Formats: sequence, C-alpha cells, structure tokens
Amino acid sequence: MTGGGGDPLAAAAGSPSDSEQLLFGGELTYDYGWGAHDGAWLKLGLRAMAGSLPRQVAVAVRLAREADPRAFVTVAVSEVVRGVAQAVSLIAVNSCSSSCSPSAPSRTGCARRCLRSCWWPSSR
Repeated sequence: MTGGGGDPLAAAAGSPSDSEQLLFGGELTYDYGWGAHDGAWLKLGLRAMAGSLPRQVAVAVRLAREADPRAFVTVAVSEVVRGVAQAVSLIAVNSCSSSCSPSAPSRTGCARRCLRSCWWPSSR
C-alpha cells in the first residue's frame, strides 16, 4: 500500500504499491469467483455448517480416491484400526480408574490393580 497513516482502503484503491509493482509487475487483483467471500462468515450458521458437512466429506473422499486409491484405502484402514485401539485403551483406563475410586472396597494395591487391568484386561 502507498502512503502512511491514511485509510488502508483508500490507499489500496490508488496505484499499486512498490512491492506489488516489483513482485507482480502491477496491481495484484483477485478476479476469480472463489476470491470473493463478502460476508460469508455471517451467512454460515451452525445448522448450515452441519448440513454441508456430509457433502464436504463426500467430496474429500471422492477426490482422495481419485488421486491415489491405494493410499486412500491405507489411510482409511489405518484410521479404523486407530479408532478401535483408542476405544480399547479408553475402556482400559476407565476400568483402571474405577478400580481406584473411593468407593472401591480396598484402596491398597491400587497401582498394581490399575497396571494389571491396563496391561492384562482378561485378568480382572
């Protein structure tokens, strides 16, 4: 932008700045449709965002599958396995914390029971 201390919009409406001239050879303008987002954040509510989420996920899945089907399958399977592993670990932590709760019959050996329930779930 040119000038100092003035209104930035007024300065931007004038001639291109020295850096624009040096880097781009003139004024840098966005004349593409995706470049105009006037007030888009005002129009997007929670319901509209939740309604558009399935379409956005479907587009992302379709593009990923088209780009590299093998990598897509690898990532999808990895994420499912990660989710199952996380669920198992959360169940183990829940059982561990319930064995150390104040309402447990005996709090002696709490750490031992906790480790046993985390590492050997079948020994409960």
